[in-house]
Formats: sequence, structure tokens, C-alpha cells
Amino acid sequence: MEAQRQAQERRLAELERRRERLRLSRHYAEQTRAHHAQLAQAELQARLRELDERQQMRRLQHMRRVQHLMQEMAEDDRREEQRERLRRAKAGAGTGTGQPAASRASTASRASTASSRASSRASRASRASGARPRRRRSTRSPTPSSRTCGTTSGTGRRW
Repeated sequence: MEAQRQAQERRLAELERRRERLRLSRHYAEQTRAHHAQLAQAELQARLRELDERQQMRRLQHMRRVQHLMQEMAEDDRREEQRERLRRAKAGAGTGTGQPAASRASTASRASTASSRASSRASRASRASGARPRRRRSTRSPTPSSRTCGTTSGTGRRW
């Protein structure tokens, strides 16, 4: 009887030790899981900060590109205005009394300048947006331009 009671106590003690080991094991696993979750959260936060910094850098670079292109456009406009003033001055000085013809030429020249300025702006704006540049067309035309004499000899003298 005594031997059975001692065997029963040993089994109960062993069972208690197993329960304690299992409890500690579960506690350790829970702590480990929590720690890994914290590490993953910290890593995620660092990655998000890095992505935000990159995005801010890209925005800043884009704004600088846009600002640079706007400055170029303003400079081009200033140059075109200067050329236009010079053309008008030459047209006014060269014709003397033929002011209406010079005025018409000046108006056509201004329209041409505005058109080229608009296309220049459009190409810069598309570059600022990241579009690939188009291939340039040939500037030579097979027919004489409207500014050359209308002769068939092909001398190409200007008016």
C-alpha cells in the first residue's frame, strides 16, 4: 500500500513538473512572438520612413526641374521679346513710308514667335512631366519659305 502511495506521489510530482515546463515553454514562446512582432513593427516603421524620404526627395527634384524649366521659359520669352523688338525696329527703320506693310510683317512675325514659344513651352512641360523627348523633324523644307523671293530661279534671296 505504501509503495502504491509513493508511486502515485512520484507520478503527481512528475505531472506537476511537466505542467510547469509546458507553462514556461508557452510563456517563452509568447514572449518570443511579441519580441519578433516588435522587431517587425520597428523594421516596418523604418522602411516607411525611408520610403517617405525617397518620395519627398523625388518631389523636391521634380519641383527643382519644374522651376528650372520655368526659368528657361522666362528666359526664352525675354529673348523672343528682345528679338521681336529688334525686328520691329528694323522693319520700321527700313521701310520709311511703307508702314502698313511693315506692320503686317511684324504681326505675322509676332504670331510665328508666339507659336514657336508655345511649342517650346509644351515640349518643356512634357519633359518636366517625365515624357520621353520626340525626334526632331528636319528644319529644311523642300519648298522655298514665304520669306524668299517668289522667283523660280531658286536664288533664295530675301525680300
